[in-house]
Amino acid sequence: MPDKTEKKHKHLTLDEREEIQGSLDHGMTFKAIGHRIGKDQTTVSKEVKRHLVSQPLEHRAYDSQGNPPPPEPCPGT
Repeated sequence: MPDKTEKKHKHLTLDEREEIQGSLDHGMTFKAIGHRIGKDQTTVSKEVKRHLVSQPLEHRAYDSQGNPPPPEPCPGT
């Protein structure tokens, strides 16, 4: 029987969260990210779902100088 004082590491560290974000930015899969940080792919997917910003990916893309993309034109202009 496991000792109740043992930690089960239920929370991700800030470093792990930053690694997930950086890996997603590079197009890695949840499975590959999980392998990279030593966590199950389900843990990664739940973390992403829990903290997902409801904004299309193209609106989060920045150019190499850190500038956001130009705004989309209004329909009918």
